[in-house]
Amino acid sequence: ITVYIPIFDDEIDEAEEGFLILLELMDSNLADSVDLLSRNCTLGRIDDNDLIFIGFKSSSYSFVESDDLHFVDVIKLDGRITEQTYLMDIIAKDGSAMANLDYYFDGSSSFRITPDQQFIHVPVTVVNDSVVETTETFTLHLSNTQCPYSCPSFSTAGTITDIDISIPSAITVGFTNESVTVPEDIGSFELC
Repeated sequence: ITVYIPIFDDEIDEAEEGFLILLELMDSNLADSVDLLSRNCTLGRIDDNDLIFIGFKSSSYSFVESDDLHFVDVIKLDGRITEQTYLMDIIAKDGSAMANLDYYFDGSSSFRITPDQQFIHVPVTVVNDSVVETTETFTLHLSNTQCPYSCPSFSTAGTITDIDISIPSAITVGFTNESVTVPEDIGSFELC
């Protein structure tokens, strides 16, 4: 006997699903003529094939030095419906920008995207100091993702543009000679 069980391919990200198939005799008069095996049930499992990709919305973000709170977005990249919550850690790596001097990022807690969310805002605060600096960079990385499949956009670069103005050092102005004597018919002369 072959039992056909239809499986529906939806576009919903789901956890593994299971079902039980149980063989029973519907007619008790057949009990003497049909020998059921001792294993009269089996468990079926459905592995979901709907890929959900979690990653940064952009490969880079630009910030202006301003003491402002900014947000970097982590999104479900394909926007599919999901029944699962995804947890991840986000780690900041210094480049020329230094954590707690040029920017603040609290990566001490895990971030989560729940089934009803398509994205989350991850806070980054850029420090407004009075030091004239070149453009500085840092990187945020997704790690320990509970994303069931490869997460292609696992890092994003942050660029901080300085707004401090460089004031040139004082300029010295004066004459090299204390006095100059010239003849009256010279017409003109240069004084340094």
